Amino acid sequence: MLLGIYQTNGPALYVCYSGGNKFFITDDGMWDGAIQLCQSNNIPADPYPVQPGFFAAMGMVVGPRPDGTDEWGNYV
Repeated sequence: MLLGIYQTNGPALYVCYSGGNKFFITDDGMWDGAIQLCQSNNIPADPYPVQPGFFAAMGMVVGPRPDGTDEWGNYV
């Protein structure tokens, strides 16, 4: 189940799911897809800012992540 679009302590955005999966939005195509997915599930598409401790509880990043981030997606 989709939770929404989240942002940690830096500029990176992630699509997060209730099972703990989180995917780094790497380009405009993924951003557009994330917005459409939110809209089709009646979830706000505005990125939700979270603190690092909260974000770690949501699981590790699946796939690529931005340089300078840890496995949870936080900038270090």
